[in-house]
Amino acid sequence: MPSYLARYEDTAAIFTYAGTWRAGSPTEDPLGNQYSQSSFTLTNTKSSTFSFSFYGSEVSVFGAKRSNHGRYQVSLDGVVAPVATGQADPARFNETLYTAKTTLGVHNLTMINLEDLYLDIDSVSWLANVGNDNEVLTIDRKEDTDPSFVYAPSDAWSATPPPVTTFSQGSGHVTSRSGSRFVPSASPWSSRNTLIPAFLGDAIALYGPVGTTGATSYSVTVGCLPPSFHSAWNNNNIAQSQLLYYGANLGGGSHNLTLKLESVTDSAQILALDYAEIYSTPSILSSKSSEDGTCSSSGSSGSNAPVGLIVGVAVAGFIALLAIGLLGYLYYLYRKGQFNFSGRPAPSLPNMAHSGASSSGPGYHTTPFILPSNGSGYSGYTAPAQTPNTTMGMAVHSHPAAYYHPTDSLNAANRAVSPEATSSSDVSLSICCHHF
Repeated sequence: MPSYLARYEDTAAIFTYAGTWRAGSPTEDPLGNQYSQSSFTLTNTKSSTFSFSFYGSEVSVFGAKRSNHGRYQVSLDGVVAPVATGQADPARFNETLYTAKTTLGVHNLTMINLEDLYLDIDSVSWLANVGNDNEVLTIDRKEDTDPSFVYAPSDAWSATPPPVTTFSQGSGHVTSRSGSRFVPSASPWSSRNTLIPAFLGDAIALYGPVGTTGATSYSVTVGCLPPSFHSAWNNNNIAQSQLLYYGANLGGGSHNLTLKLESVTDSAQILALDYAEIYSTPSILSSKSSEDGTCSSSGSSGSNAPVGLIVGVAVAGFIALLAIGLLGYLYYLYRKGQFNFSGRPAPSLPNMAHSGASSSGPGYHTTPFILPSNGSGYSGYTAPAQTPNTTMGMAVHSHPAAYYHPTDSLNAANRAVSPEATSSSDVSLSICCHHF
């Protein structure tokens, strides 16, 4: 597939400098004009970092190696490279401080200064791919005056940014009003801030000025993806035609892009657009994408299916666990004899109590509870004759359970209940189990 080498200056808005960094210039450094476009960003503070993300298969970071430079280290996607040094005498410029080849995809690079000596960044490049093998890469450059570009609200944008002569083709658009947007499409502005159709291509780059008057915060939204946030402000003098945004691996079909000014810290700060570059191939231009330029109210059409699948699997898993738990509980009741799967009523048994082992049965000796016939304050009770038979290895009395009928002279204090008397649930369970 066709590839292209993208190279950007140290002042590109997509780069992140953390710690103590400042802009270098020929006015402060006699050798400053040896750097690309006479611009570089430097630090002499330990633990200061430089980082960025890119889509590609190869990346390089360029800077100077000089006598007052020290050691640094780079990590790519969390893989830490050996410690390197930027010290050299005599000084060498446009030196490769780090380079690596990797798989084609999105990667994250971080460089850290290991000493309180100098480390500077001149430029960065990466190799990216578009389309299929044996295709011709096309780069469509669109100036800010292209009729497909939409600026909204129209009264918030000016076509004469200062100084306009430094812009490509002597034209540019600028705004200082928060909430102002730019969209590369000729379709009318919609209430959802999405437009149909949008640009066709697999990658897009936006360019404009950065520097001390740059906006502190702006966002870029492509399709239904979450917005990415950037800053066009740095402590350098204004630099023209710098990379404001780079998006790649967008796929075939049309894509919506919205550039929005989020906030400024004072009225002098601006967000300006100079031009855009769209990278594509014939197969991408002729392909149809599932993205139709619209976003559903719930988010990206590309993310709806995975989210729905995840929710569906979660719900199905919960129902399965609930069913397993219910079956387990029913089996527990069945083992306890409190649930009958046959649908027939359990056999009715006489009231029995365990009273130790018996020689006439396999470990069970059942004796009915007998109320005293006299001298106990009870009346109206007759104990039937006891004629046992043997059923399923247990001695069970064949007569119905005995009942008593207390008179008006019932005295609860005179009850003589055997402490060994229990319910018949254990025996019922045994019979149930043998039955099944």
